[in-house]
Amino acid sequence: MKVASLLVAAMCLSGTVMAVGFQSHRLSRQVVDASGDPLVGVIVSLQLDGQPFSTSSDRGGHFQVGDLPMGFFRVGFSLVGYETNYQSFQLGAGRREQFTSIVLNRR
Repeated sequence: MKVASLLVAAMCLSGTVMAVGFQSHRLSRQVVDASGDPLVGVIVSLQLDGQPFSTSSDRGGHFQVGDLPMGFFRVGFSLVGYETNYQSFQLGAGRREQFTSIVLNRR
């Protein structure tokens, strides 16, 4: 019984160490049209290792996707009547995304 309790305690401690070591990242930007006006309701979608993340832009054209792990992402921005825009970026220690705002062009 003591051995089982020790194993459970060791597993809990190792899980705690792994959880403390996990760093989540956030991506937040604004989506605008060619004239710089904010776009509402743009679908923002991305995947990492088959895990989907998505959101939509608010009335100011801003969006935020949180709890992202480190890694390479390809993000799609789509809205009816506009061309879909894809951007790639990598999140990790000391890395920053290369784009500040996303521009969608009318079809």
